[in-house]
Amino acid sequence: MKVLNQYQGFIILAVYSLFIYGIIFITCRKKEEQTKSWFLLNNRKVSSIIGSFSVASAWIWAPALFVSAQKTYQQGLVGLFWFLVPNVLALALFGIFAVKVRERHPNGFTISEYMGRYSDRVHKYHLFELLAMDICAVAIQFLAGAGAISLVTGINFHLLTVILGLMALGYSFYGGYKASTISNTVQMLIMLVLMFIIIPTVLSKTGLAPLKAGLGGITGKYSNIFSKNGLEVMLTFGISSTITLFSGPIGGQPYWQRAFSIEKSKDIIKTYIIASLIFAVVPLLMSLLGFIGAGSGMTNIDMQYINIAVILKYTSPLIIIPFLWILISGLLSTIDTGLCSTSSLVGHDIMNKFSYNKTRFMMILITIIGILIANIPGLKIAHLWLFYGMLRSTVALPTVFASLNIKMNIQLMDSTHFHKGLAFISRNSYQNGKLYEGFFTNNFSRPSTRY
Repeated sequence: MKVLNQYQGFIILAVYSLFIYGIIFITCRKKEEQTKSWFLLNNRKVSSIIGSFSVASAWIWAPALFVSAQKTYQQGLVGLFWFLVPNVLALALFGIFAVKVRERHPNGFTISEYMGRYSDRVHKYHLFELLAMDICAVAIQFLAGAGAISLVTGINFHLLTVILGLMALGYSFYGGYKASTISNTVQMLIMLVLMFIIIPTVLSKTGLAPLKAGLGGITGKYSNIFSKNGLEVMLTFGISSTITLFSGPIGGQPYWQRAFSIEKSKDIIKTYIIASLIFAVVPLLMSLLGFIGAGSGMTNIDMQYINIAVILKYTSPLIIIPFLWILISGLLSTIDTGLCSTSSLVGHDIMNKFSYNKTRFMMILITIIGILIANIPGLKIAHLWLFYGMLRSTVALPTVFASLNIKMNIQLMDSTHFHKGLAFISRNSYQNGKLYEGFFTNNFSRPSTRY
């Protein structure tokens, strides 16, 4: 599916880098006292609107840009419902728990620190889970993002993982959390603006007929969530993905870090509700390409790239350029979020005395680890997704109880058997649910070995 040549691909990456770096330099060049609070939380002065865009951008992972279109292509309105609604509710409801923690822990930096009030062992377990989450999140962006860009441009996959890593590392290293929130906001705006250009362009060529015809998916059987086929999707995909998505922000430091950084704690719930609605726009618009592909009867294609296939069929190949900007924005926002999240965990929970050099060194280290993991031969997204999905599910329920100040048995919280039990339940939920079905289990291995 190579559409552009390598030279064009490098130009796209270079122009994007110059654009983002220029914005970060302008907004972060003001000399501020580089305290711990500034580098890790922007002095807790993040406004609700910036926080909303930052959260929404961090919640859009590179694979999700493809999943939304694939699910509508395969399972129509039913697939869209079970992908979009849990994603939106997970963010919106998280604000309820986040504001409770912020009110009880107003000067906090990490959720692992908050959980440490139960015991040192609980603190260490949460710290391990959160660090592992950040590493896996960064590695997945390299694996999926570099794979897709390599497929379209022909640029070497291994080289792309390094380039993408340096792009996110540079401005995160320079401006810390402030640079992350600003870049996330800009990246979210890029995704929204370009989606509102791409989708109308496609619709101007196809009309509404293919879109309406594809509401039931490629087979036409999935237009009603309460039908037999709709219930089947709920049992095989919906329930398991809902559990996974709801544990996502709760078991991830990036979303707690944003909650601790909002200027007014009373704005946290509003921030996350707005973020969920902003997020919803991108997968909703992207899903229209899946409907169009299904309604126009496109077969014998790689379903994971149905959005690209529809764009190429009905528009100029040049439209792939803004699509790549959308993809780059989605993956860089998650990478820089992971780097800043790791900085807060290391800079606050691990180091007794905060050090900029050591904290920034951790950004470099996590970037290198993420690149190395993404370049493991034969590695697929499913391997990382199932691992950290299981991991974050083990802390979700205790964290919810702790945020609501519900009394828990300290001995049970401190028991390895408790976490093993949760891990067992989570693992089997993923396996039986066939999370994201063939998308993650069959695809997105290193394209350099497949094409």
